[in-house]
This record gives sequence, structure tokens and C-alpha cells, in this order.
Amino acid sequence: MERPQIFYTYQWALAVSRAYQSLTPLIWLGYEAERLVGVAALAESLQQPKQAFFLCGATADYCDFICAPADAAAFCQQVLNDLKARSFTGITLANIPKDSPAVNALTARTRGFGYHVYSRTAYHCAQVVLGENTQRERVRASVEKRQAVKRQIASMSKLGAVSTSHDRDSKLVTDALPDFFRMHVARFLAMGRTSNLVNRERRVFLRELSRLLAENGWLANSRLIVGNRPVAFNFGFRFAGTWFWYQPTFLHEMTKNSPGLCLLSKMVADACETPDIDVVDLGLGAEEYKERFANASRETLHITLHASPVAHFKEALRYRSAKIATRSGAVESFLRRQRERIASTRHRRLLPAGKKVLRRIWRRAFSEDEVLFYGWGVSAPPDHILFQLRPVQIEDLAEASMLYCDDPQTQAYLLRAARRLRSGGARGFVLLAPNQIPVHFCWITNFDGFHVAELDQVLSSEQPDRQLIFDCWTPGSERGNRYYPRALSMLAEQLSVSGSAPWIFSASENWLSRRGILTAGFEFQFSLIRKRWFFKRCLSRSSSGTAASALEPAVFAA
Repeated sequence: MERPQIFYTYQWALAVSRAYQSLTPLIWLGYEAERLVGVAALAESLQQPKQAFFLCGATADYCDFICAPADAAAFCQQVLNDLKARSFTGITLANIPKDSPAVNALTARTRGFGYHVYSRTAYHCAQVVLGENTQRERVRASVEKRQAVKRQIASMSKLGAVSTSHDRDSKLVTDALPDFFRMHVARFLAMGRTSNLVNRERRVFLRELSRLLAENGWLANSRLIVGNRPVAFNFGFRFAGTWFWYQPTFLHEMTKNSPGLCLLSKMVADACETPDIDVVDLGLGAEEYKERFANASRETLHITLHASPVAHFKEALRYRSAKIATRSGAVESFLRRQRERIASTRHRRLLPAGKKVLRRIWRRAFSEDEVLFYGWGVSAPPDHILFQLRPVQIEDLAEASMLYCDDPQTQAYLLRAARRLRSGGARGFVLLAPNQIPVHFCWITNFDGFHVAELDQVLSSEQPDRQLIFDCWTPGSERGNRYYPRALSMLAEQLSVSGSAPWIFSASENWLSRRGILTAGFEFQFSLIRKRWFFKRCLSRSSSGTAASALEPAVFAA
């Protein structure tokens, strides 16, 4: 090829096929006599049969048909002919370079095979072209004279010596991957987003890729280190004259020091000193910081081929609608909500959805909600010695996000917890099992001024020492192990020792929560009851609790 890439190698495809078990590789080999002249590495998924796409489309920054330019037309024609003969109704070619010889060959010949083609710009990939010695010196000087980077490095130097490393050894990279995963997931959680490394398959892919690429000397895992602590990573590669900025991340607590930007500056400067590196490719994504370094770019396309004209029209309409929506945040948010509602309705079917709407209307007109409040009464049994309850950190949320990646409800909880941790006010705690795995989360805040969502009511108290435990969560796979009452009793003990009065509440219908609360040593104090009658609300307080006596004391036996 004119511009070979690491993404086109056998090692990359092998790592994908080993990690993503839901994909079925479809490999076309083109021969001229006995000579191999072309490879098309495509795939289909179990969920969408007869829909072909690049095997590495979800992982590679560039995807292409592998062949010499002179063979592109004939090879692409043969692949399309075979796809049509095998009754493939759709083909998605993501991130194919616009300058690829295969692009013209594909777009010019699709109609002859009954496919409708739609092509749009996918990304403009920023690049730093190093060139000859004069340009290398110019690039290096422009990077090293950046005052902002100098200030940030000087600031980090107060915490320890600042250094960089570019690890090529498989063991060094593999040993560093857990820290890299945790740092990446934590940074995304802190931004209110979900990292792709939460996906177990993605982590397996990077581990496989590390081992396979290191065997050929193509791996380059870069780290910015302050003292002995890595504060920024780039999982990258060196291949055929290109150094790739592939998957970077940095320590969230160091955000103000821009460690990722400092690492990229060091990497570009080091590339200028490396004769066999011609380009630093900054990859997919139009992040603003990349433009500060780039002196060139490479455009990629997203090409879809549909046998059905209706599917072709939908594809074009979907893209144009999305482009219009992104111009207005409000429109984009509205469309996203409607799409989620439609998908939810389809999932639940029409009749159950209608019943839910009717129940919601009924509850708004006629309902009675009771919330029970409990105060700490007795000390917990001494069975917590192997467990640890400590203040939660963003790294704990990241670890849990990867451990419980298949639990959507826990993922939603962790995003909410990350937002609360970022905003401050409440304090979070995590219960660690003896194997140091996070198994339960809970939060405390001042009783006075707390808003109870179940009642839409703000609490008040004349006792400033009252602390309210709320928003407790055990991941689905860990339930049934009594982590909830164990965490409550340990937290209540800590609060009592510090001079605070622990309190907790529960909705009356949540009998599992109430059982855990009583098992932990809390005692019922009072309940608040809100009644609705034709949209009028009435709030009352009860010292007996209509639901508190609904469970026999024997139920709460340890």
C-alpha cells in the first residue's frame, strides 16, 4: 500500500477477533495467479446478519481495502460481486481514508451491483508532519517554546521530578494497563460520561493488542510521570514511520496542570529526534488541543451501501437530521429524549406502556406515600473486621464501573455518584469486601435541609448533629450477602464516634430496605405521610408508622 497503517495488520485483526466474540470475520483474499494482491477484512455480527462492515471498524482509526492502487478497481469489484451473490443487504465502511484508491473504485461501481451508496465526511484527523531536518527543528522549537506547557510542567515539578517514558516491552505495558484503565474510566466519570473501557471486550482487546504488537516492536505506551506516579498515558504505536496518539488519558485530579497536553508536547518533541518517525498522527476526533500541534490533516469517510432504496433514504435522512439537531443543544436534547421514549415503548410493547401512563395519571390524582425514618439505636455486632468502609474516591467508582459493566442500573448509579462527588456537599462511602472489591456505596449529608424526593419535601431539624444516610446501592450481582446492613452499621458507628447522630429513611413499600435498616441496628422513630386528592397535597406525621408494624420482629433476626 502507499500508506500502510498499524490498523491493517494481521495482529490488529487477530486481537479484534479474539476480544469481540460476537463478530464473525469475513475475509476476502484477492489473487493474481499465485500472488496475493488484496485483502478485505470485513465481518458481520450475530445481531445483524447480512450486514457487512470492516472487521476493525469499532477499534481502528483508519480502515481500508488492502491492495496496491493499481489493483483497487478490480479487487473492489470482485468483493462487491461476492457480497451481492451472498445476499448482503447492507455494507458499512467506516473511517476509510478519503485518499484511499478503493474509495473511487467503490463509489463508481456500486450501482452496477444494485447497491445505493451514501458517503459523508467522518473525521478530519489532525497530523504533525515532521519532514526534513529544517522542518523538524521548526516543529520541535514551536513545541518547546509553549509557555503554557512550561508553566504546567514547572507546577508539577513542585510535586516531584517530571519525566516521560515510551514503553515498548510487552510486560511493562501489560503491568501498566490496570492503572491506565482505571484512570481513563475515572476521568470520563468525572465528566459525566462513560468510557469505552468500561466494556470488558475493549479491555481484552487492548491486552491482546499489547502482546501481539510488542512482539514486532510496534507498541509505544507513553507515560508522563511526576515523582514515581504516572499522571498521563497514551496507548499508542510506532509503525511504518508513524507514531500514533491513539487512546490517551490523564489523572483527573491533575486536570488543572494539563498533563495530557504536556505528554503530547513531550511526545512530539521526542518524535522530532527520532529519524524513522515521519508523522505524529493524532487520530480521530476534532479536539481543540490537537489543532495547536497539527500542520496537516487526513479526512476519513463513512460510506454505506444499501440494497434497499428505503434504507438508503433513511440513512441520508438520519444523518442530515442529526446535523441540524447538533446546531441547537435544545433540539438535540429533545430528539434524544423522544428517541429514548420510542425505544422504551417498543421494548415494553404498547399495552404495558399504556398501563404505566394510566398508573402515573392515577397516582398524580389519588395517592398516599409514606416514608419511615429511623435513628441509630444499638451498636453493630463485631463481624466487620475483614471489611473496610472508607470515603469514596473517583477511582473506586471507576473500579466498580468496570467490575459491573453488564449492570445498567449500577452504571447509572455510578454516573450519579460521580456527579455528586464532583459537586460536593454530601459525603460518599464505599464498602470493600475482604478481596478489596467495592460491593456497596452509601452517602451522608445534613438531616436539616435534605430534600426527600419521594415526598417532594425538605426536612428540618433543630438538632444540628443529625446526619442522614441516603442513596445506598449494592450492585445486582452482590445482593443477598448482607452488605447493605453491614455498611449501615459500620457507617453509623463511625458517625457516632465523631459525635453525630445517624439517621436513615426508607419508603414504606421497600420492605427489603426496611429489613436491612433494622438488622443494622436502627430503630423506627416516625413517618411522614403525603396524601393526594384531586391534585391537592396533605402532609402529616405519625409516630406509630402504618407500615412500620407491617413486618414481624422475627423477620429482622440476624
